[in-house]
Amino acid sequence: MASAGVAVTYGAVRVLGSMSGVLVLIGVAFFFALGLEPAASWLVNRKLPRWLAVTLVVLVTFTLVAGSVAAAIPPLAEQARQFVEQAPHYLQQAKDHSSVIGRLNDRFHLHQRITDTLNGSGGPAFAGLLKAGSAVFGALAQLGVVAVLTVYFIVVRQRHH
Repeated sequence: MASAGVAVTYGAVRVLGSMSGVLVLIGVAFFFALGLEPAASWLVNRKLPRWLAVTLVVLVTFTLVAGSVAAAIPPLAEQARQFVEQAPHYLQQAKDHSSVIGRLNDRFHLHQRITDTLNGSGGPAFAGLLKAGSAVFGALAQLGVVAVLTVYFIVVRQRHH
């Protein structure tokens, strides 16, 4: 009996461990739904149908998030452009052993690692690009799951009140 209890407990821990990513997404969606619910209820109290109130709240939230992302992109692009323009200067500093970048290069051989990566067969660089693309796609998929679950939680709340 004790062995069965240990086996069941072990199995439950393994299942919860493998589902932790999904449980986090559900928790985040529930958190957002709790945050957006007062706005939807306020609109319902102003005689709007629940579906319209939820739609308006979701659209306003999406617009605010999209606007924030759109506002962040130009400064990030500008910083990336400046970095690319300053790259030759940084490489020159890497050769100067008295500069901070030069001392870091001496210690960690950064210049050699970057050169090896860029002059390599393209395998490591391509694998890194593929990994970055996969991470972006995964993040967008998780964002979509959270958005759908958030709307679901807000809509389902109506049925219980």
